[in-house]
Amino acid sequence: MLNKKIKELVKFYDKMYEESFSEKKDKKFWFLFFSGFVSFMFFLLFALVGKNPFSLLVPFSIYDNFSLIYDKRSPVTIYLSDGKKNLFHIKRKIFLTGEIYHDLKALLVEISEPPFYELEENLNIQEAKEMKKLPNLHFALIQMWILKDKTLILDFREETLLQEMQEQRVRIDTQTYDIKEENSEEKISIQSSEKNKKILEKMKIELMESAFLALEKTIFENFPDILSIEYRLNGISKELPNFEYKFTQKRTRL
Repeated sequence: MLNKKIKELVKFYDKMYEESFSEKKDKKFWFLFFSGFVSFMFFLLFALVGKNPFSLLVPFSIYDNFSLIYDKRSPVTIYLSDGKKNLFHIKRKIFLTGEIYHDLKALLVEISEPPFYELEENLNIQEAKEMKKLPNLHFALIQMWILKDKTLILDFREETLLQEMQEQRVRIDTQTYDIKEENSEEKISIQSSEKNKKILEKMKIELMESAFLALEKTIFENFPDILSIEYRLNGISKELPNFEYKFTQKRTRL
């Protein structure tokens, strides 16, 4: 019986092979070819997504998957800044898992995202114009952990922080200088350039400090169990040069 079935199957494929090379294709050949191809793609699709194709035979089972189209993101409060240490709170929807380290990293990424200017962020026009793109702090994050006294330790890579700060694009208005000396155009240009560099450096530092202020405020807003925050730079408690924001100071919930 089995040999008979095998012979019939071989005979069928021989016939299909002959039809595929014949000049005039039989309608039965085209029907079998396309139906076989569609069936193969159908089962392949279900295999790739890890679903049982025969589950479609169960009445109304397809409606069980409609929950996938629901927005599973949670609304959270995110703080952004104008780059001058002034903070603005907005509402954003973020996918949270309930695992504190994952959610902390997600908030860290959101702080570094530019304002979306969406209605859900409830920003007025003036606030939206003042918002600045903050440095990517999550690029510099090495590790985070929580102590028994509910203190969050954030360890950042100092070199990456400084690199992110330098890569920030800030703009200053053209300055007018009251230096008037004969044949001193080159000297004026040099002094103007040096002054602009100092202004730019100060603005970049303020932008980085604003990012940490926004981070601190966002964490305390969304994680009531965290009572304080401490920073480490390359695993050490130290300060960044020329920064007013003190990285060695323990930040406590107010």
